[in-house]
Amino acid sequence: MSLVNDLEQLRELPSPPMPSLWPQTWGWALVLTLLLIMVAVALLRWRLHWRTNAYRRAALAELDVLEARWRRNPVNPAPLRDLPGLLKRTVLNGPGVPSPEVARMTGPIWQRELQRMADIPLSETFAECLADLAYASDETLGRLDAAALIAECRQWLETHHDPV
Repeated sequence: MSLVNDLEQLRELPSPPMPSLWPQTWGWALVLTLLLIMVAVALLRWRLHWRTNAYRRAALAELDVLEARWRRNPVNPAPLRDLPGLLKRTVLNGPGVPSPEVARMTGPIWQRELQRMADIPLSETFAECLADLAYASDETLGRLDAAALIAECRQWLETHHDPV
């Protein structure tokens, strides 16, 4: 046999199969499973947190409406008079079941409860301003620093914790 005949008999080898993209060891499958479980738990916790704070978002939206009504006509204190009721509804609609005592709280006891639920201390005049909103005349409310009161109500709504 000649060398030319031997070379003519050579054939090209087939290409090897592509390597699998799936991990070859069970350890990678375990890592992937654990990662998916952690992502699922994080998403569930975020969703629970989002649903739990729905009352807070609703209260902040209502506060925005009250503030817009007051800013359109700062002489009219009627929108401001709704602030104490807004804070009370926020507590009653919050997570968990509020105790019946919370629903019946008024006056200084209610003010102390608001202070207790606040993560950031409220001003010394906050309780007086809320009481004035409920009972004072329109002339008295005209001297009230409404913008500061609305800002403090917003701060309380954003940062308060559950009364339980």
